[in-house]
Amino acid sequence: MRRFLLSVCIWSVGMASFGAVPQAMPHEPTKAVPQVDPHSEAKITGPNSVAAGQLAILIADCPNAQSMDWVIFPLTPNFYVDSSRRGAVLCGDGSVKEFTVMLATMTDGQLRMIQHLVVIGEKSPEPPPGPPQPPSPEPLDGLAGKIRDWTEALVDGPERVGEAKALASVYDSVVSQIVAGVLKDTDAIIKITFEKSREAIPRHVAWKLWGEKLRMQLNSNAKAGLLDTPEAHAVHWRAISKGLKAVK
Repeated sequence: MRRFLLSVCIWSVGMASFGAVPQAMPHEPTKAVPQVDPHSEAKITGPNSVAAGQLAILIADCPNAQSMDWVIFPLTPNFYVDSSRRGAVLCGDGSVKEFTVMLATMTDGQLRMIQHLVVIGEKSPEPPPGPPQPPSPEPLDGLAGKIRDWTEALVDGPERVGEAKALASVYDSVVSQIVAGVLKDTDAIIKITFEKSREAIPRHVAWKLWGEKLRMQLNSNAKAGLLDTPEAHAVHWRAISKGLKAVK
């Protein structure tokens, strides 16, 4: 019995030595995946402005780019790119111009566009805004326009503008009396206008030709039936006043 147990033990040990014990498979080495530095973004290094006659040297700062290309707008023959595509040179032609330089890069299948503004020459400062322009004078036609033109053409002297305004006040005053019903007779309207006009303008000789022009115009309108009523006189007198106030 002892010999049998020993034989079994030896057999058991032998079976253990030749049993199918799982063995660990050797690991394949892990391949390193290239990583792009998120902080190394592509950019253009160079000036944003140079004086006329100087060169703007631009460098492509994009170490991870596999390819790149340059373009400029507006197009100019004074833009040069070196053979490595890593740098470019821009020179002006003497006039002030703004150029937009663009760099296209390809990094790991991703396309990136970078812009860089370059001004060649010094731009003149914007002029300060001037004073607001006075409104254009109201266009005059009909009798008002004739009165203004006659006054500026026939009346001389530095007193002309002041006298024209004084005479306009006379016609305005007569119109007010017509509207108020004080003056109802056309002859009375003519008389008071003549008297007040001589008082307002002491230089009667300077206004003689002007007065003759006005007299002829009013006679012509009266013959045409345009001065038959006080209201018609008010319309004419307003036009005369308007023309006198527009004299320069």
